[in-house]
Parts: sequence; C-alpha cells; structure tokens
Amino acid sequence: MPSARPARTAIVGAPPARRPVKGPIMSENPYAARPPAPLSAEDDRQWATLAHVGGVLGFLPSLIIHLVLRHRGAVTRRESAEAFNWQIAWTSAAIALALIVGVIGAVIRFALGYGLVYELVSILLNLVALAPYAVNLVLSIVGAVRVSGGGSYRYPVSLGLIR
Repeated sequence: MPSARPARTAIVGAPPARRPVKGPIMSENPYAARPPAPLSAEDDRQWATLAHVGGVLGFLPSLIIHLVLRHRGAVTRRESAEAFNWQIAWTSAAIALALIVGVIGAVIRFALGYGLVYELVSILLNLVALAPYAVNLVLSIVGAVRVSGGGSYRYPVSLGLIR
C-alpha cells in the first residue's frame, strides 16, 4: 500500500506560487534599461573623430569611446579600435625609447662627467625622446581630419589588440 503524503499547505502570509511563464520573458520593471539607439551618421563620424583627437591625450579616450559606443555605430567602432591600437603601439614605443635614452644618458654621464659635451648630448637625447610625441600629435590630427571628412584612416603601425 503506497504511503499517503500529507497535502501541502500554504504558509499564511506568503505570496501565491507563480507558474512558469512560457515564451519570451518580459521585464516587469518599466524602468529597465533599453538597448541604446544607434548613432546618426553625423554623430557616428563625430565620435570617430574624437577617438582620433583623443590620441593626443593618450590611449584612454579612444578606449572609452570604443567600449561605450562600439555597438551604436560602425564608423565609431572601426575608427576607435584603430586609434586605440595605434595609441598602444605608440605608448609602448615611447616608453621603450625613454628607457633607452635614459640608459644612454647615464652611460655618457659617467663616461664624460659634467661639461659642455654632456650638456649637448643630453639636449640631443631629450629631443630624440620627444620625437614620438610629435609623431603622435601629427598622426592623430591627420586621422581626425580624414575621418571628419567622411573617410577612414589607418595608422602606419598598429597592434591588432581590438578589431
């Protein structure tokens, strides 16, 4: 003889049990986030231009633009990724060159001591260390001008970190 199970009783004050919903689950919250609207063609080009101009300040502006707006515009996604990849390559090269210039300057300092030759070599090495900043400034502005004109820009050296 099967054992009789006691009937389940509802707990006083508990909300009624919910039945599973079939079909797509709709949010019950009317204030839930909706998918962002796509950018207009003008806004898309503007944010892509700002990703290139932001390169003057470093890699963060292009990275932020890419992360926030990549799903809203194809031009913004492509150009911000290109600008970010260039900024990472440029920053790596600038750090490496600064380290090399620092080591060469230290070696020359200990080999020659202080004097006119050391001062001239030091000035020359500092100009060499500043060269990547000038290259970045020029290429970022060229990229911004081309993109704002409706075109696309590819930097001469680019790491493929973001596509």
